[in-house]
Amino acid sequence: MAGESGIGKPLKPAAPAAGGRPVAATISYLKGKLRRSQRLLTGLVGAALLPVMFFPILPLWRIFLVAPQYREGLRMLIFVDGIEGDLRNINILNHYIGMKSIDPSNFPEFGFLPWVITSFGLIAILAAVFGRRWLAFLGWAGFVSFGSVMMVRFANWMQDYGTNLDPKAALDFGAFTPPLLGTATRGNFVIQSLPHAGGVILLAAGLLGPILVAVDFWKARHAAKVSSRLSILMLVMLSGSAIADEFISYGEPVEVSSLQSLIDSSSVGDTLRLPTGCFEGQLTVDRRLTLIGEPDTVLDGMGKGTVLIIREAGVLLRGFTVRNSGWELLFDDAGILIDEADDVRIEGVILEDCNHGIYLRNALRPRIEDCRLRGRSGKVHEENHGNGIHLWHVGDALLDGNEIAGYRDGIYLSFAEAALVRSNLVLDQDRFGLHSMYSQRNDLLDNCFTRNTAGVALMFSNRMLMRGNKFIHNRGHRTYGLLLRDCSDSIFRHNRIVNNTIGLFLDGSNRNRFELNLIAENGWGLIAYSSSEENVFTKNSFHGNDYQVSLDMRRTKNRLHDEGFGNYWSDARPYDLDGDGLGDAAHRPVGLFAFVSKQHPDLTVFAGSPAVLALDMAQRSLASLQTTEILDPHPLLFPLEMPIYIGPTLPAGDESDRDRSRPLAWLSGALCLSGIVAIGRAR
Repeated sequence: MAGESGIGKPLKPAAPAAGGRPVAATISYLKGKLRRSQRLLTGLVGAALLPVMFFPILPLWRIFLVAPQYREGLRMLIFVDGIEGDLRNINILNHYIGMKSIDPSNFPEFGFLPWVITSFGLIAILAAVFGRRWLAFLGWAGFVSFGSVMMVRFANWMQDYGTNLDPKAALDFGAFTPPLLGTATRGNFVIQSLPHAGGVILLAAGLLGPILVAVDFWKARHAAKVSSRLSILMLVMLSGSAIADEFISYGEPVEVSSLQSLIDSSSVGDTLRLPTGCFEGQLTVDRRLTLIGEPDTVLDGMGKGTVLIIREAGVLLRGFTVRNSGWELLFDDAGILIDEADDVRIEGVILEDCNHGIYLRNALRPRIEDCRLRGRSGKVHEENHGNGIHLWHVGDALLDGNEIAGYRDGIYLSFAEAALVRSNLVLDQDRFGLHSMYSQRNDLLDNCFTRNTAGVALMFSNRMLMRGNKFIHNRGHRTYGLLLRDCSDSIFRHNRIVNNTIGLFLDGSNRNRFELNLIAENGWGLIAYSSSEENVFTKNSFHGNDYQVSLDMRRTKNRLHDEGFGNYWSDARPYDLDGDGLGDAAHRPVGLFAFVSKQHPDLTVFAGSPAVLALDMAQRSLASLQTTEILDPHPLLFPLEMPIYIGPTLPAGDESDRDRSRPLAWLSGALCLSGIVAIGRAR
């Protein structure tokens, strides 16, 4: 076989002998030398591996997450020796659903990957220098084998992180494996996983072996063309990886409403009375106007985009109906969008069948009052539709007297400051009645959150005031009346937390004060994790909960008393010899069975059994069976009177599940009694 000087003639791999000697033919082929163009290509690949591996300046892989609350997106860049990007925020989100924190120190691969892969680059450079075909293919075979093993480990790592979840996590969204390559949707997040520039170079290096063989089957005069085309292809792939760093919008064009001409011909400050009828398409208000209509004045979005867009300060909307927005969660399709417009007021508007009901972003002092919003619950999965009223980067908002049903979250506060949420009825949401993320100094007064998967979830939101609210009938697997995750320095007073799976849940929340609240008829009255400290509970009424208090720690700085006053416990047996209205003996609200069943939830099937009752009696008598140091040294003899609830109630004829079951119970009882009487008369 010709050597390097034989570039003028085509070099063909030796054909197998007639007797069938493919192994000998392969050995003979590998003993040959690389062509000049092949050596150039091999050397370029080897040199390209060095900045990826030995000098890790190019990322290998990129995972990108986009959601309405993270409009700028969250990035995780994987290098050969570590992970960079928005790890803190990603780990915060992972903690909600029980996924382990991503810590580069937990991955031993980062210790040996730079050296192992760089060695393959050096082998490629040596093969290019000496022109030995066998050396090039030896390095290529090792590189492909090692790369395949690493990709399998990467896929297994992603599967483990997505499926091996903490059963005690605050939220239960089920197991989910992020895509190894491509795009997927989970909740309101769109997740994209693609190779970055370094990964594209590695994939191109993996194609080196087949390319070298293909070159040998071309005529020698085509070899230069092949290598040049391959170089161009590598540049295109690199540029493509950079372009793929962002999402591309595929939003459908929307039709313009026939009312747009009325808006365009009006002057700043005009009051427009909209005619009755159904007006299809999108309407944009770009000047300060007052729009007044009737309930049968309908703005219909025809299932595309946002129906009504407000882009100017001082707009007032009153009295009409908005319905049928688009379905794209990523593009924030909504019934009404307030886009960087201050001092907008929305009064008495009806919103039906919209992705988001009212979406506000980058706005100050909006007022949303007496509106009725009905979402798409039951029409789409909870992950694929939006929120009733969604605030993003909004200050000094007022949400007053609204009725919201059938969305993912009824009210969503994201980076919202100093909002007043008052007298709203929020029911039948697929997830949370109200969800607060990174929002500070907000007041929630006299609201009713009922029949949601969870009543209210406050996350990374501090200095809140919650007073006079109802959290009732929120039932389901790991369903909460009120959930606090990293919520500190807040006040909770005169709230009614009744008939929820878990009444009050604290995780990573500190220095909160709970005073004069009713926590009754829940599965668990209070669950607090060891990450929560220095919370104070005083003058509350814990009545009829299956487990009054459940903790996962023996020692805690949380207190069940303040200034000499404890709480009322319906299962306590206090006595008051000095007549001061306080129990003379301390009460321990954490039972042994409650403590153990918190660690092993399957044991709850034995709740109320004779064995558990006997265990409870033994704990009261034996100090050695005490599970935690927390106690109420001054239990109240009687529950303190709660102020009259002045917030909204369920609509007429829409009573709680318990109330709706009473007529059936009466009917069933009457039928049973009639049957007994009939049998008696027959005898």
